[in-house]
Amino acid sequence: MIQFDVYREFPDADGLWNPIGEGPYSGGLQISINGSAEDYRALASYFAKLADRDTSTDNEYHEHNGPFLSVDGRSRLHFICRKNEHRSQASGSSP
Repeated sequence: MIQFDVYREFPDADGLWNPIGEGPYSGGLQISINGSAEDYRALASYFAKLADRDTSTDNEYHEHNGPFLSVDGRSRLHFICRKNEHRSQASGSSP
């Protein structure tokens, strides 16, 4: 099972966007993803390569993706894809 958390991000003094210590966002979100067949194939290829990557020696393996800006430029998304084989086997899920 894929799990996720959502945190609000703010730029720090160096311009890096990070959560500021408040807990995960609580509320409803709808994300509309638009792309061509080629775009979806590229996304599928990314996830397939991530799934096949040997991360057995790195319990904290993750990749940062983005930022992605909304069509109107008012919202940004920063996806962090974490892969932890040990957690997946222990709990039956992979965040």
